[in-house]
Amino acid sequence: MLDVGWAALWSRPADGAAGLRQRLILFSMQDQGQDSRDALLALQGICSEAAAAGVDAAPILREVAALSSTGNKYGMGSTRDMLLSQCPAQ
Repeated sequence: MLDVGWAALWSRPADGAAGLRQRLILFSMQDQGQDSRDALLALQGICSEAAAAGVDAAPILREVAALSSTGNKYGMGSTRDMLLSQCPAQ
């Protein structure tokens, strides 16, 4: 598999649905990078930015999670699990 996520950058802030989707897709592509702890902190930051802007992140988190890896690379859960963990309880 070709790993290109490290070379991609986001161009939009997560202050709207389109920007949040773009950031989460990039997060998914990076598939936790070299450290799942850093990835989780980054994801929490993205979600906090979206929440501060009043974006309903849950449907976008679920959409991107459905496209994401289910492999538990570092023992802290998969990228899909991380995305779903940020959804508010229903």
